[in-house]
Amino acid sequence: MKKYLLFLLILPTILFSVETTDSDLLLFKKETTKYLSFDGYFRFQYFYRDNFDLNAWNRDVNSGQIYGSSQYLPTLNEVHKGKPLDDSVISYNTRFRFSPILNVGEYVQSIFTLDVFDNSLFGTDVKGDKLAVKEGYAILKTPFGKVKLGRVATNWGLGIFRNDGKSTQANYGSYIDQLYFETNPIEVLLPNFKASLSYEVSESFPGQNPSNYSSSLNYDREDLDDKTEWVLTLRDEMDSEKRDEYLKSGKNLFEWGIFASYGSRDNIYQTVDPSTSEAIDNYNSDDYSAYTLDAFLSFYSGRFFSIKSELVWITGDDNGSSFNKWGGAIETNLSFLANTLKFGIDAGVASGDEDYDTYNTVFNGSALPSGNFRFAPDYQVDLIFLKQIGILTDLFYVKPHVTYNIHPTITLDFWSVYTQALKNEATFGRDPYLGLEFDLQVQYVTSDGINFGIAAGLFIPGAGMDWLGSNKERNGDDSEDNKDFSAEIAYSLSSFLIIKF
Repeated sequence: MKKYLLFLLILPTILFSVETTDSDLLLFKKETTKYLSFDGYFRFQYFYRDNFDLNAWNRDVNSGQIYGSSQYLPTLNEVHKGKPLDDSVISYNTRFRFSPILNVGEYVQSIFTLDVFDNSLFGTDVKGDKLAVKEGYAILKTPFGKVKLGRVATNWGLGIFRNDGKSTQANYGSYIDQLYFETNPIEVLLPNFKASLSYEVSESFPGQNPSNYSSSLNYDREDLDDKTEWVLTLRDEMDSEKRDEYLKSGKNLFEWGIFASYGSRDNIYQTVDPSTSEAIDNYNSDDYSAYTLDAFLSFYSGRFFSIKSELVWITGDDNGSSFNKWGGAIETNLSFLANTLKFGIDAGVASGDEDYDTYNTVFNGSALPSGNFRFAPDYQVDLIFLKQIGILTDLFYVKPHVTYNIHPTITLDFWSVYTQALKNEATFGRDPYLGLEFDLQVQYVTSDGINFGIAAGLFIPGAGMDWLGSNKERNGDDSEDNKDFSAEIAYSLSSFLIIKF
């Protein structure tokens, strides 16, 4: 039944579009002048990682399995020859992102994003093609609003919940299949106001092919196992280019947005025969439902001062277990010396489930509980700990930072990040202090799209990253499986070359 409601979203736009006259179309600002346009970038990255396993790991004497407090495994040399040994690793990867826009007349667009050799590690897949189609959708523009249909990269607020991964430093992106309608019924009063309603499908399984010739002809055999979401948004926000021009005049600007959604799934297959897509153990009741509220607020005082914030709250039921989770972030910037020197303090927090135990994710391979809020991975806070070693959940961080434009093309960034867990049980070392990191980055950016940078990071882990063994107790028995290992310093050197077009 819920799929039939989809027509309520698009029907008014279709009807209005059919009755539109040429004079009506003149009300819509012409934005496209080229039949085909495109942008994208080529990115090369170099990484030198030292001690990213923190030397806080042990090997099970029976299975040989490696367990530790970092998401990075020790080098094979360490594992087979024992500690301490050289545990540094060098790697390179590339990505070529191509984003063509096909303008079909003045009111229809087709947009695609393709990644060639998507973060492909040097020396891998050298004889094969590695192409990832990230998004592809169509836009229909009418005097009454804009319709988007297809797989779309979505972003909201600061990007802690939905992050489109459009930054040249991003690696993931929030891609969702959706039918989206956006309009501004009060453009005379608020020219930057937008209201949208969208229907999204994030999971649909199993598919079945009626002809058994090609999987591209699959149809959905069941609606009850589809994970769908209705999303309503209201926001008053300029696009980035328009905002930059507006703030150059020294004016104040206030922006806001409210995101509200309801998502659900009734059932999910417990076991499926992959050869026939038939249910072996019938349905397993899932009964998942969730309500999400996400709000952002931003204030700019010219180019001198800015403060931006986002707060997310999600509540619902996951197969009979209710959950509430929340997260938030704040970013500040204060500029001096004709905008060449900037200071600020950022902060963020992500809630955790009361039953969350980090050791379960290691020993049992358990996923994060429904009550754990996790920041989008493309919301990058630092270079080492929260970006690579740990997970931004069940903790808070504080990040003072400074930026100095040495030259119009050269920028120096320095920041430090203090991280602490919200409760002892959320850490491996049963201690809230997770660590302190210092990062330094120098970038060279030209107006023709070349961006070269070098960065260095130093992470000093706290007692919360120590490894306590299978008994999860500090200074417990001295058996081989329960040895305690104190986390040790990790550091990194990295560089990148980005050519935008």
